[in-house]
Amino acid sequence: MKRRAPFSVAMAVMLVLLSACSPSIRVRELTLPAGLAPEPGIDIPQLTISAGWSPIGDGLIPLIGERRGYFRDAGIEFTRTNGYKSNLLTSMTPMLNGQIEIGDTYMPLLTPQMSTVQSVTTFALPTTAHVQRILAPKGKYKTLSGLMAQGIPFRQAAQEVMAQLKGKTMLLYTGVDPQFYNVALGLAGLTLGDVKTQYMGDPDMVTAALSGQGDFASPNGAVQVSQLQSAGWEPLMIVSDVITNLPSETLNMANTYTGFVTTKNFASENYNAILRFTGVLFRIIHDLDADPVGACASYVDYINSYTGSHLTAEDCSHLYTDGIYELNTFENYQAVAGPTPPNPPPNHATDYPTQTNAQIQRLQAQAVLPGGHYSASDISFADRVYHDLRTYRDQARALLATAPPGQLHSQAQKFYDDYDYLDAYRYALAATKG
Repeated sequence: MKRRAPFSVAMAVMLVLLSACSPSIRVRELTLPAGLAPEPGIDIPQLTISAGWSPIGDGLIPLIGERRGYFRDAGIEFTRTNGYKSNLLTSMTPMLNGQIEIGDTYMPLLTPQMSTVQSVTTFALPTTAHVQRILAPKGKYKTLSGLMAQGIPFRQAAQEVMAQLKGKTMLLYTGVDPQFYNVALGLAGLTLGDVKTQYMGDPDMVTAALSGQGDFASPNGAVQVSQLQSAGWEPLMIVSDVITNLPSETLNMANTYTGFVTTKNFASENYNAILRFTGVLFRIIHDLDADPVGACASYVDYINSYTGSHLTAEDCSHLYTDGIYELNTFENYQAVAGPTPPNPPPNHATDYPTQTNAQIQRLQAQAVLPGGHYSASDISFADRVYHDLRTYRDQARALLATAPPGQLHSQAQKFYDDYDYLDAYRYALAATKG
């Protein structure tokens, strides 16, 4: 299965050139309601959406909701079963020319296009990718997690772990961004020049690693990472290790979210539908968290047919249980969306606005983005979506506590349990009025 490449300057330049040549749609400012704007009554508005998905595991998770009827519960249908095969990771053209209205992308690949693709924005960030890692046969080398479990501080442990790479062979993906490896090796006073590097594609890397052609391997694809780990390899260090333990030095590489994207036109005209769509995503994330094998069984056949892989539901589940994709559940989403304005805590660096703004500064320093004012809000309003859903949740919960029992109350509770907090509020309000 294909996995997006970590961000690199070369990739950023390519994407900017592609987007500059893409057809454009009318650009407007994102116009959202000043506050909550629930529809009157209790009818669920119906909307048919043209959607398209990329050939990556976490980008295809809407299929779980489609096949389990979750979108239909929220009044959403799709013009095409399973969506269009539109890879927005490589080109935004299908969205810019109006073929699709909602799709998926990878935030670090969207940021470099900010100056040329101004009509798109993300509204939900349900997963965080921790694909980049340095793997080795289990038990053969010291690992960061193993040393830190013994009480050894991060920098000392990282130095011991990375020193093991000196003079040995590491298999790397062709074209990979070296920033993670530079940071990790630098903790031991090393550079990539101190390691014998061999560059190749991911499928070839799995074969080479398992046949003993490399001491260490670092695939770019989530599936290949899972294949090696299932075959008895383990991570010495993961990109999230350096992001977590070196927040100030790695802030500009911490934006590793999958984002669900739409146009500013569509979002402005269908904001409540965006809230319902995001609620379904949280419902899917809940399923993946509670029963990853069962949830994967709902869409792994399409992953295989789309990407040419041969995963079982169990294989697919390891993408979520082995730390390759981190699930951003509704309950832990505050750390992603960021604090409610206007008083964020100082040095708050765990949320996507802070991380994206740091990435913007890096891109401008590298002349990938031109000078001028850019911010995370130019390409995402996921924080607003989350905070509105949370407000609807809190108000629905308060109304459910006082509303009399009955059909309206039961339906409101079902919407609440299914993360459709907008309609939970609407039905709970109707229930209080009898």
